[in-house]
Amino acid sequence: MNDPRDLSIAELPPVLATIAHEIGIGAALKLAQEWGGVDISVPARMTSDHPIARLIGLEAGLKLHRLIVERGLGDGVRRLEIPRGHYIGSRALRIEIREAVAGGMPKRQAALKFGVTNRAVRKICNGVYERDERQPKLL
Repeated sequence: MNDPRDLSIAELPPVLATIAHEIGIGAALKLAQEWGGVDISVPARMTSDHPIARLIGLEAGLKLHRLIVERGLGDGVRRLEIPRGHYIGSRALRIEIREAVAGGMPKRQAALKFGVTNRAVRKICNGVYERDERQPKLL
């Protein structure tokens, strides 16, 4: 429970949180960014060239497929409306940046991709923006 990704999943809209538990928060956030607010359809068989698999990777695509088709998330006809998730805020962005850099993306490229400064990426990766949970909330 001390993993910040677990804590931020609780801040997601319920459907997006369910998806994040299954495929990971980074992949779930990519879905929300790309197709938030619209329906996506999963094919009868997920392949690496399907747009979902190209966006989040085949492994995550297969997990999403199982979640929608086998476990019945969505309308039961291999279709699901992806929540927009805009209100998840900067914490989710920080997680996404940390995951990208940890996955090998150069910090400069992460700054350009996510629309932040190099300095912000360094601070995010060093945990500067994380609040100390021992400190009480002011409001």
